[in-house]
Amino acid sequence: MSLIALRGEAPAFELEARVIPKGWMGKAHLDQRPRVEKGGTRVYEQKDVSFEAGRDSKGKRGGFDLRCETAQTASGGVSVKFIARPQTDMQYGMPNDGVGISMVIGMHTYLAGGSCAIETADGKSAEHPYPLPRGSCPGVKTAVLKTARGEATRLVFDPPLYIHADHSEMRMFANPKEVTPAGAEMTQTFVVQPPQAAAFEPENRWTDTSAWFAYEKTGDFSPGSVIGCEDWLEKPAGKHGWLKTDTDDFVFADGTKIKFFGTNISWDDMACPREQADLCNDKWAKHGVNLVRLHKFIDHGWAGIMTEQDHMIPDPEKIPLFDYYHASAKKRGIYLGWSPVFTWGLTPADKTRVKYYDEIEKNDPKKRGVIGVTNIAPDLQDLLIKQVSAMLSRKNEVTGLRYADDPALAYVELHNEDDIFFPFDNYVKMEKAYPKYFADYQARFVAYLKDKYKTQEALEKAWGASYPKGKTLAAGKGGCQVFKKDGKYHLLAANEWGDMIERTTDALHGPYRNPRLAFAQTGQAGIFADAAGQYRAVTSTATGRK
Repeated sequence: MSLIALRGEAPAFELEARVIPKGWMGKAHLDQRPRVEKGGTRVYEQKDVSFEAGRDSKGKRGGFDLRCETAQTASGGVSVKFIARPQTDMQYGMPNDGVGISMVIGMHTYLAGGSCAIETADGKSAEHPYPLPRGSCPGVKTAVLKTARGEATRLVFDPPLYIHADHSEMRMFANPKEVTPAGAEMTQTFVVQPPQAAAFEPENRWTDTSAWFAYEKTGDFSPGSVIGCEDWLEKPAGKHGWLKTDTDDFVFADGTKIKFFGTNISWDDMACPREQADLCNDKWAKHGVNLVRLHKFIDHGWAGIMTEQDHMIPDPEKIPLFDYYHASAKKRGIYLGWSPVFTWGLTPADKTRVKYYDEIEKNDPKKRGVIGVTNIAPDLQDLLIKQVSAMLSRKNEVTGLRYADDPALAYVELHNEDDIFFPFDNYVKMEKAYPKYFADYQARFVAYLKDKYKTQEALEKAWGASYPKGKTLAAGKGGCQVFKKDGKYHLLAANEWGDMIERTTDALHGPYRNPRLAFAQTGQAGIFADAAGQYRAVTSTATGRK
């Protein structure tokens, strides 16, 4: 159902067909082969399109029949018509609200630096740079994509549809106002008019594979292969000193520049048996991998290398294997990066280390997870810093060096896949889940605003029309640190989409403007908060490492 626009034989851009279940979870089972009917119409047809039910349930969601007709237009364009016939009453639209039937245009070199002019059914029009900024626009009847060279491709939608822009994609969703009854048809037509008349090929282009041969893996990663890249890696890792940055380059302490080709392993895979570690690192070296990210290891059981009772204490059986993996990689010229946590949790030993252990345990009795709330809780941040610092301070029994003293450790990524919106959908659940932590956070934010603006009048003047009415510099539930709109909580700094920080000077980083030293006892590194209040940089006053 997707289309590729060619200029000569080079792809210019693609219109990708996507069928997405409500809630964005799962995927459509689309496994039919298109055919060409009389008149040169390309037809994709599938009965009973169904979806995976999602990661937490079994079975399939209700299906529908789908037909897609693609044909040349009289003006040299291409028309794509979707016809959906549900088996039960079905809402089509944005996957937030219904089943999404869409065409998607991503970021392509041909379109880079151009623009997109959108016209809606009510006669309004607006021009935006391409790729479009994140946002949504309902009722769109035409969109004109203009390249930096002035070539214009016109898209016409019948009926008008919903455009959702995100991740440099323009997602065009059929968006009927009414539910489509069982057995009835929902239709959506896309007409693409390129800069010049196009020749439409209804048949698929197939690759002749008759002369191909099967690639059989042998698992042999020994040096000396004609495709081996192990000689490209300077051994051992760390021989040029600590890694730092110099403008756009990675540079070692002695001035040697480096580029990285990396991969990722997770959980307790970096505490595998020694022979497996050597085989794994031989594989990385053979394929030119010179950086491995050790991801998510401050946990216990299969999920990490620490003890179940205390994540400050390494598992005595796993930590020697962790040390060996590091040494094995270093020997082959492979650097290591640490990403110690994802959805990390507390242990019984942390009862005296954090402020509201009972609140965390009540919210998540099994894992005592602190994703999300970590961003507003300095005591949880301090605990994570202590855990990573303890690992940096210990000596690798194979190399004989503390990790904090070993330049084969290229970086430490203390903060990973976690922010104030990540698990809580704009504070909808955070205040309820962590009322004590939330109250402390709000009080700190209000104190910060008082210190910055001094008076309510100055605060409102600085924020102008975007300031939420009724919010004051009082601490507590009536305070101005968050506000509620359309049933959702927003930062005072949230823009109209509700999940993008617009005025970062009053966002999460407000109370944490100064650097927070993370690894004081190692004498090697510090963690700094970036503009969003998240930990980003590792630096060293002793070595100049950044």
